[in-house]
Parts: sequence; C-alpha cells; structure tokens
Amino acid sequence: MSTKKNHKSKTVNFYHIEGKEENISKIDNLLKDTYKRIKNHKTKEIETIDIQGNKYYINTMSKAYVEDTGQKSAWLINISKLDPSMQIEIGDLNKEIEKRNEPLPISDNQGSVVDTQFLYDPQNHVCAFARTPGGMNKALLKTFLVRFCKVRGITLAVIPDEVAIESLDKLKETTSITYSIAKVNNLPNVFWFSEFNLVINLSIPTIIHKICLSVLITDLS
Repeated sequence: MSTKKNHKSKTVNFYHIEGKEENISKIDNLLKDTYKRIKNHKTKEIETIDIQGNKYYINTMSKAYVEDTGQKSAWLINISKLDPSMQIEIGDLNKEIEKRNEPLPISDNQGSVVDTQFLYDPQNHVCAFARTPGGMNKALLKTFLVRFCKVRGITLAVIPDEVAIESLDKLKETTSITYSIAKVNNLPNVFWFSEFNLVINLSIPTIIHKICLSVLITDLS
C-alpha cells in the first residue's frame, strides 16, 4: 500500500537584483563559470564564503529551461550553510533511551548543514526562493552574492505580490487601541510610589516608562 506525504506549502519571494550593469554581468558570468566547474568536477575552484562564522558555498547547480524552444534557461542553485559551532548528535535505537543520543565528534571544518535552494533568471535578473528554517534569507543572500561575485552596490528589490497589493485596499483604518498594564508586585516599595500623585496625570506611556525605570534601578541597587 502506497502512502502519500503531506507537503507543506511555502511562500516563495521574488526579488529583482539591481545595480550597475558591470556588477550584474559579473554575477551572471561567475554563476555560469561555477556551473561549468561543478559539471567538470572542478569544485575545488569554487570559493567558500564566511559570513558571521558560518560557511556558505554553492553545492549544486542545474539548468531549468523556461520555454519550449530551449533557448532560455534559469539557474537552479543550492547554497549550503555549514555551522561549525552546532553540535551534531546521532541516535542509536539499540541502546537504552538515556544513552541513545550521543554527540558526534567533529573537526573545525565540519558542522551541521542547512540547504537553501533558489532560482535565478539571468535574462531579467530575477531570483526566487522560499525561506528555509536556519537557512538563507534576503540579507544573507545579498551578502553571499557580494562576497562570492566580488561586487558592491547591488540591491535585492522586492517584487510585490499582486494579490497581496489588492488585499491592502480591504484593510480597515485603525481607530482605537486596546491595552492593559500588568500588575507590579511590591509597588509601595518602588521609590517613586510616594510621588505617585505627581505623575497620575501624566500619559500612560510616561507612567509605564517610570515603572520600568524604577524596577531597573531597584534591581541594580
């Protein structure tokens, strides 16, 4: 009997890579060269980028043809993020529960890996990808492209979702805000409580600010 897996839908974000023509050309050319290096098994020539202690590198690339004639294509790119600080555990079901999970010894050049896939169309310089937990986001992708392609001054401009824009017209204007103030324990011992009558006519944000400030000073003293 076959079973079907329920795949969760993901939101795909689209961005237009903008910048000087020479920088965009550098990105296009380097991605093309990277594809050739992977295809020809010359992956040692592909640079690994360090971003905040994590290592990012293009792991796989393939072509996706966008029309029946086969003349235009887009890149399907997988970028791996290696975190050398993340402990990796393995489980052994043959052991007792409290002994099943064991840390895997790793070297400084090893770590857990999270992959992020994105599509890039070199004809119109549009890229698209869905957020992966622990993977790349817009800011990290931009940093990766800047360092990997040795370019500066590029921007990943958001391509708006037409459906979302149409929904904006249906939003109601905010006319009121409901809020509550949490109870502060041991209020009489707060140093400004004796002067409460002096601040009772102040705005609510001012009172909240004085409560927070007083508690902070009390904790530090």
